[in-house]
Amino acid sequence: MKSARDIDDFIREALGPGEGELWDELGEPSLAELVTETFTGRRRVFTVFTWFLTLLFFVGGVYASLRMLDATDLRGTVVWFATAALCVVSVVAFKIWSWLEMVRISLMREVKRVELQLAHLARRIEAEGGGES
Repeated sequence: MKSARDIDDFIREALGPGEGELWDELGEPSLAELVTETFTGRRRVFTVFTWFLTLLFFVGGVYASLRMLDATDLRGTVVWFATAALCVVSVVAFKIWSWLEMVRISLMREVKRVELQLAHLARRIEAEGGGES
């Protein structure tokens, strides 16, 4: 199976010299750029809200864990353990959502690249006169 770099090189060759430079300018975003990109767009309010809830549940989980260690009876230990476990599960769920949001953004970037390639192909076909019916 070919790697992503091999596929990018193949696309660059197929596009030609001018359009290949455009492909290079698009590049791949870093992880930090993907994270900051989740705070822009239509879902930015929900992203800020989930980050706030993640922080809240993390602090709650640490607090519940400390209270669990200080509990003197079995019932208290079990209740604080269940609270800590619920907080950890909530943090994991919010983190999974955040990673899926970054995957969605990356996928949308790739779809837009395909749209760009189709636009270039349509323009090339029209320039050659092959677009007439």
